[in-house]
Amino acid sequence: MPSFIPKRKQLAAAIALLAVLGIGWWFSASLRGRIAAHIDVARGHYKILGYGLPVVWQPAYARILKERYGIEYEGVAGCIVSDSLVSYVEGYDAVSTHAANRKFGSDIFRKASDEAKLEWESQSVVMQMFPHAPAKANSVACFRSLTHSMSMRYVVNECGRPDEEAGSGIYIFIYHLQDHSTVVIGTRYLDRLDRASYTDASGKQSVLLEDLLAASPQ
Repeated sequence: MPSFIPKRKQLAAAIALLAVLGIGWWFSASLRGRIAAHIDVARGHYKILGYGLPVVWQPAYARILKERYGIEYEGVAGCIVSDSLVSYVEGYDAVSTHAANRKFGSDIFRKASDEAKLEWESQSVVMQMFPHAPAKANSVACFRSLTHSMSMRYVVNECGRPDEEAGSGIYIFIYHLQDHSTVVIGTRYLDRLDRASYTDASGKQSVLLEDLLAASPQ
């Protein structure tokens, strides 16, 4: 019987050690997150982490961050998260957002979130205006033959539903194309087009349809 005592002590010591390591791992979550973020930033890789049920404009938010600043958004969990994961994410994001704001300008995340929300709201408008539109065109080729006599509904039937409507006083329909270029169509009346422009992925703009609004009284 006494011969088993050392083995029991060893087992108890091993269990205690595992418990200490587990607790240490749990409490170090925030520190591990901060270290990982410092490593990523040092490599020029800017990323923020998120968890929980995403807001409806989250995809637009992630796209804006990626296209405008090269910042990646990564969802690491759904609604069920551990305290350790929350600590890790908070530690990581504290370092990453500070570094991104220092590099790209203060408050970029709030600005991107506000813009994404507005974009989503404008998307809901075009969904209501054109509920049965075909798949959106992948390139600017579909828009090269626009004319002033075309209606916006004709354009939608040919090139698909625009991604957003951002007008004030007139309609401004915006298409975000697959290659990250943009087509913008302006019209006061949906039964004819007033202007259209194209901006390629590098930011160079060209005219697809001459601007009648500039030559006509409002």
